[in-house]
Amino acid sequence: MDKFKFSTPVLAHNWVERQRLNQAADDLQALTRDTNTTEKQVLRLFELDRDQGHEIAKLQAVVYVLMQMLVESGAMDAQKLDERVRDAVTKLESNPEWQRMRGL
Repeated sequence: MDKFKFSTPVLAHNWVERQRLNQAADDLQALTRDTNTTEKQVLRLFELDRDQGHEIAKLQAVVYVLMQMLVESGAMDAQKLDERVRDAVTKLESNPEWQRMRGL
């Protein structure tokens, strides 16, 4: 404020208040931009999660059909196939790297 000379203290006070309001408005605009960007990013993550869910469902269907074909063709016993799949899943879930990727 040393640069400016006002004729009355009221004018100086009004100028300071306007400066504060302008700064607050600028800060609010910056927050709004940041919020809009964050909101778009979150919405995109939800879209990706939904798309991944669809792909996982398709993969589950393919695996199920292939397992059924193995059993129906006599290439594998249903119980033995079930045991091997359960063992593989248990081994995977106990792997620290897999747990880290899952955030566990």
